Amino acid sequence: MASEKEKVAVNVLVDHFGDIVAKTVTCLLAKGPRSKRDLCSETKLKTNEVCKGLLVAIQHDLVSVSERKTPAGSTSIYTADVQAVLQRQHIPQLVRFARSTVSAQPLVAQRVVEDLMLNGRLCLSAVLSNSVSASPAGDQSQARSSAMDVFTAFARAHVVCRTDGDTSDRFSLPSLDAAHADYSSATSRKRAHSPDRDAPAAKRTDGSTSEPRSSTDVSSPSEYPDADCLWKVNFERLHEHLRNEAIIAMIVQSHDVAAGTVVSALLRLAELKPIIKGETEPVSSYEIFPALPSKPLLSRDELNLYLKVLSDGANACVSKVGDNAGGMYCVNIGRCLDQLVEDIVVSVVQERFGSKSLRIFRLLLEKRHLEEKQVGDMAMIPAKESKDLLYRMLKAHFITFQEIPRTPDHAPSRTFYLFSVNREHVTKTCLQLSYKSLLHLQQKRIALEKEHRRLLDRQQQFELQKAKILASSSETKDDDVALLEEDLLPPADKAMIKKLHGAFARLDEGESVVTNSILCLSRFHVI
Repeated sequence: MASEKEKVAVNVLVDHFGDIVAKTVTCLLAKGPRSKRDLCSETKLKTNEVCKGLLVAIQHDLVSVSERKTPAGSTSIYTADVQAVLQRQHIPQLVRFARSTVSAQPLVAQRVVEDLMLNGRLCLSAVLSNSVSASPAGDQSQARSSAMDVFTAFARAHVVCRTDGDTSDRFSLPSLDAAHADYSSATSRKRAHSPDRDAPAAKRTDGSTSEPRSSTDVSSPSEYPDADCLWKVNFERLHEHLRNEAIIAMIVQSHDVAAGTVVSALLRLAELKPIIKGETEPVSSYEIFPALPSKPLLSRDELNLYLKVLSDGANACVSKVGDNAGGMYCVNIGRCLDQLVEDIVVSVVQERFGSKSLRIFRLLLEKRHLEEKQVGDMAMIPAKESKDLLYRMLKAHFITFQEIPRTPDHAPSRTFYLFSVNREHVTKTCLQLSYKSLLHLQQKRIALEKEHRRLLDRQQQFELQKAKILASSSETKDDDVALLEEDLLPPADKAMIKKLHGAFARLDEGESVVTNSILCLSRFHVI
């Protein structure tokens, strides 16, 4: 039986790529590495459909290819990456991060990132050509220049990376030969459709749709001078940004906004630099002070006081590693992530078992090993109630116990039973619960869309016809729109659509919270 994690991945595949790609990748997730012949027999798809599904999956880094030698010759073996599928849920955060990276041109930044996500990987010339195609007829030169500036900023910030080459040149831009880059011919070319023609259009972050394409559909080596240098979105950089955001939010909650700005400046100065032994690169207080924002305005003495408070204690998130240059400070990423994971686990315990169980759980975290009687006494809870709470958490795998016999016969009356919290085990339990919650949210969305499919289709039809009417030069546009709305969307349907949009908004918010928790539990606690 497929796990909740794999079921979530299947829903993501169907939502983003359609049935053919979903069936192909789902078979690889469930059965493991397979050859093309095995995929055809197990998925019951035609050979050309499996080939098209693999093409799209490889283009988007969902599937990798390796060669296996057999007596009859070499065979291509395909392996699916479930994490690559699941990280597509972070596309809204990716767009927000891209817009903040190039705040001067947010719309261009969003268009470039969406283009890369729709195609999986593209050469720089194809990205520029697509930006020119989407721009007005008289503004193509400015559109190309803006797209080039945005892409250069992305490469410097490591938002995008090359699919070829080693680590040293993954972010270096190729030199384009202007004599061979004929963008006017590219912009007049009709866009090719996705290989998976039965698949629904890939979702854009603004709600519109576009067919996923492979790089072979977008460009050819004879058309672009850099066609062999492909670029893709660097999700590791996005994860680093989300990690920093979570750390700053935790510091603001535990201290105040000014402390959050100090940690934010420390993380910003250490961006794009390696993390060594769970710590960022040390930065002096003289470097931190100019990097602070104007609001809230801190003096140098206040900065030193905040740094002292943040670095005080055995579990402090900021570490002082030297006294030179006014003090050298770094952010202890390992401690921060452990604290983030602990906060998530604690919130889950409180929601599932209540405040008294949370008191017992925190006590076990602090004391590590306690007997049943000690738990009741130290938590100031009656013995019968504390026993019931302990065994409820034990049944749900949130705590564990260890037997320590005093005699070889293991008699219960002569055996110590020590309760404790296994952090790694609890983290895995919360991760499984998070995937289960995310799956329920997805299933609820699918059920709502299926139940109200006709109504949603009518609303989409109304929006399309409304856009055509407003784009026309008719003098009765407003009256035509009113008549169209009265015909397609009566008041009862409008009220239901408003209710559905509210439900979808709540589901979106819930999915965002759960996916961020999953990211913390599955990736952030690993350095």
